[in-house]
Amino acid sequence: MLHGVLLGPLLGIDAAAMEKQTHLTYTHDTAEALARVDAGQVQAAFLMNATTLAQVLEACEQGHVLPQKSTYFQPKLATGLVLYPVERGTMSLAR
Repeated sequence: MLHGVLLGPLLGIDAAAMEKQTHLTYTHDTAEALARVDAGQVQAAFLMNATTLAQVLEACEQGHVLPQKSTYFQPKLATGLVLYPVERGTMSLAR
């Protein structure tokens, strides 16, 4: 609703601007959002309930494309690359 009714049609913020975050920033911290408005760093804050997994599944099953950041879930799994040095003849873990 926010994207389809307000950001696009009324404020002229299109998908390209949303992707580049030229007119928008995102935070998952309510206090931070409100502090940024109070400090004049941003013009407005839109506080929204988190999208539930059931809502995401329903939208996907109906063939909808979800807006940016609507599929942000916590806790996030740790990602990255783990390297283990291998020495000739044995395998040891770096300590």
